[in-house]
Amino acid sequence: MTRLRFLFGATLAVVLGTTACSSNNTPTTPTTPTPTTFTEVFGGTITLNGASSHSFIAQASGTATVTVTALAPDAAQPIGVALGTWTGSACQVIIANDRAVLGSSLNGAIGSSGSLCARAYDATGALAGAVTYELTVVHP
Repeated sequence: MTRLRFLFGATLAVVLGTTACSSNNTPTTPTTPTPTTFTEVFGGTITLNGASSHSFIAQASGTATVTVTALAPDAAQPIGVALGTWTGSACQVIIANDRAVLGSSLNGAIGSSGSLCARAYDATGALAGAVTYELTVVHP
């Protein structure tokens, strides 16, 4: 019986000791980690009725942004820019801007990781000559 009292007393002392030491009753709010973002730059040339697609891999959900960062010979010449899902052979367009010029951006929500694409194209069928472009894509 003495041994049982000793164990009970030791356990009670440990419980009371840890309770007495814990005086911080402020609850903490868990933090959500910020996903890592990647920046990729794609470029090329499109001509009358032409298009070019560039695939990339999103590592997580979040927002993808494609920005026209170069457009020559005329920065005011509108082209089409799109974000979509890469099928393995083509860009399935989800969101597009048919009148993008230098500095135009397009944002799309990504629900999960996967193969995506950015596409530049002649949206109006009116390009007078070759247009060189650069797209900067920021994605998770």
